[in-house]
Amino acid sequence: TGGWGTVGVGDSGGWGTVGGGAVGGRAPRLIRHPPNPPQIDRLKHSLMKAEDDCRVERKHTLKLRHAMELRPSQELLWELQQEKALLQARVQGLEASVQEGKPDQGRPYIQVPEEDWQRAQRDLQQQAATIFSLRKDLRQAEALRTRSAEEKEMFELQCLALRRDSKMYKDRIEAILRQMEEVATERDQDTLRKQVRELSEKVDELQLQLFQREGQLLAMEGKLRRQQLDVLILSSDLEDSSPRNSQEFSPPQDLEEDTQLSDKGSLAIGESPEQPSVALQEEQLSLTPEDAGLNGREPPEKEKGRRRLKESFENYRRKRALRKMQHGARQGEADGENTTGSDNTDTEGA
Repeated sequence: TGGWGTVGVGDSGGWGTVGGGAVGGRAPRLIRHPPNPPQIDRLKHSLMKAEDDCRVERKHTLKLRHAMELRPSQELLWELQQEKALLQARVQGLEASVQEGKPDQGRPYIQVPEEDWQRAQRDLQQQAATIFSLRKDLRQAEALRTRSAEEKEMFELQCLALRRDSKMYKDRIEAILRQMEEVATERDQDTLRKQVRELSEKVDELQLQLFQREGQLLAMEGKLRRQQLDVLILSSDLEDSSPRNSQEFSPPQDLEEDTQLSDKGSLAIGESPEQPSVALQEEQLSLTPEDAGLNGREPPEKEKGRRRLKESFENYRRKRALRKMQHGARQGEADGENTTGSDNTDTEGA
């Protein structure tokens, strides 16, 4: 313990005071860089073991001190040795006096005490032997008792240390299990995030495809409208050119016949009012199933487009019929003027 202070770990896990010249310089390092939890657990374990060893050694020292206090002093031992020497000298004197006595006078008187003395001496020796054996057994029993008490204390301390170790390991295992559960939950969350990211990418791709299909659909609708307008323009041009050709190779007719023929020609050459719907049906048939699914999503716009096409086509038919009627009227007037001029020339020639 010389030169070293006390290193303690409080209930809250903090560090105690560190004393001594050898450890004084390490205190700032420990404060600046505290150890991690496993090191703290090992230090706690070593501290508890040191406390247990210190407690056992303290008990041993107390027992030895108590035994030293109960041990007889040197003076008492010296007095007992002196008494023993005196008793031995007295016994030797008595033996010598007995042997120096006369054989005929004091023989019967001396023989009886000698026998009694020998019997008493034998009894005394037996009693001393029994006492010695009993004392020996007592010392052995006391040694066994002290040994059993020490072993009991050691076992209790070991049991306490094992309980503390088991508690520490239990806490550590619980912490590891919690960390494993957190890692597992984090892994599951990562997988779910990855799946969500993949699904969002797929949704973006599908939306992009949807926008592309819608653009293709709108382009095809515009193309179809342009084709229908081109067809209408071509049919109108053909209808406009057909009466002129017929007028060049046919005799002049009346206005009513021209109007009837123009109406019949328009009905024969021109497209019927049902042609936009037929064109739209062909467009729907030419489209792919995906485009049809996309068209099915927007029926009002399609209906509006069809109505507009139908109305524009009907308006165009009306304008064309009026144009043909006006053209037929003008052609009839020109034919009438030509006929009157030819009649006049014929009469003048006649």
